[in-house]
Amino acid sequence: MRVFGERVLARTTHVIAISCTLYLYKDGDIFFQSHLARLLQRDQFSRLSQTHHRKMASRAVPCFCLLAVLLSTAANVIQDVAQVAELATEKPKGDCPEGLNLVTLSDNGKKYYFPRRRGNWNDTKKFCEAYAMHMASPKNREELTLLHNHGKTTFEGVTEWWVSLTNDGRAKDDFRLHDGERVAVNSTLWNKLEQEPDQYLNGRSCAYINTDSSVGLWDYYCINSDPNFLCECTI
Repeated sequence: MRVFGERVLARTTHVIAISCTLYLYKDGDIFFQSHLARLLQRDQFSRLSQTHHRKMASRAVPCFCLLAVLLSTAANVIQDVAQVAELATEKPKGDCPEGLNLVTLSDNGKKYYFPRRRGNWNDTKKFCEAYAMHMASPKNREELTLLHNHGKTTFEGVTEWWVSLTNDGRAKDDFRLHDGERVAVNSTLWNKLEQEPDQYLNGRSCAYINTDSSVGLWDYYCINSDPNFLCECTI
């Protein structure tokens, strides 16, 4: 925007300069030609009559005053336009998109999106990212319990929800959330009543919430298309 303002100011100055030049050339006066000539041939200076100089001065003074006023006005306008543009492009706080039915479950600084759409883990990841979000990433038992209870009480017939936790591309026991935070296989986030996780030893595995059971993550093959999408964003 600063570069744009400088270009506008330069163009405005150019236009005003041309206007003043045309004004000074009025009635056939050739002030600038005479000025150039006297730089080349100083003896011609004496040939310019005092009347001619007074007439040119009377034209030049108001022209340059006008130039100063217009330049000042143009600078103020450019500054106002730049400020408006900066306000228009100012990023909103957080990264939550508008127009979606997002829910706030606590004061943890997050909002969640339960779109009631099913697919495999990769489908969920792509879907969330398409809306400038990421897959839900519960960091503790409190967040996990909030998601579990909301899904269980709000969506009849829907029991499974993907989260971002996976060991994809890493060692079998190296589970990580979308931001790289590691969740050990003995973490309390897993449903230990069901001996979870129990599929990761077979290879690529992804975690999900199962509201048909007690609070705790389960793991299964990432290509499974039964769980629903679950996205998260920061307020």
